[in-house]
Amino acid sequence: MTGTNQPLGTGVTGLTLDLLAERIESERAIREAHEAAAESALHTATSALDRRLEGMNEFRAQLTEQNRTFISQTVFDAKIEALGQRLTLLERQAERQAGVIATWRFLAGGGGILGLVSIALWLIHPVS
Repeated sequence: MTGTNQPLGTGVTGLTLDLLAERIESERAIREAHEAAAESALHTATSALDRRLEGMNEFRAQLTEQNRTFISQTVFDAKIEALGQRLTLLERQAERQAGVIATWRFLAGGGGILGLVSIALWLIHPVS
């Protein structure tokens, strides 16, 4: 197309048609390669997602199984209440025992002092 105003398509040579056909074939090959790469990437991503979801489902199943072994809140609260009552009872018993022990210590100490005073008095004023 030199400088004349020819309508499109006029003066097209066989060489130009060959170049056009070659260009179309090249574009088709590029498009097919692109589609194949996109398909492969989609397949790879889908496989990775499936594996990830499978792992998540396994983890969920493990958590569900683990939850079955946990104690319920109601049972836990009842056990804590029972332990609290038992602790209170043990504290009361310990307080009573401490009181009894203190009383015996006082009596034993008083008896010991009374015995020492008796011995001292006997030594000072022996009974003849």
